[in-house]
Amino acid sequence: MSSFFNDLMTGLNEAVAIEQGKLKGRRTVYEIQPVKKYDNVQIKQIRTSIGMTQAFFANYMGVSTKTVESWERGTNH
Repeated sequence: MSSFFNDLMTGLNEAVAIEQGKLKGRRTVYEIQPVKKYDNVQIKQIRTSIGMTQAFFANYMGVSTKTVESWERGTNH
């Protein structure tokens, strides 16, 4: 059998054993924090305080330069 199949069967057998109480399962809890909102003045202050141009900041954020311009004008959030 393939390695993938063996790994899959091992995982399924572990899941069954956990469900039957033969093994103790692990539990990980992730808390997602709400996204902080910035106004247009704060966005410009952040960008200028780290010495980025609008184009460089846009590239860093993965948006267009026009989007950064509209954030800083307050016409887009």
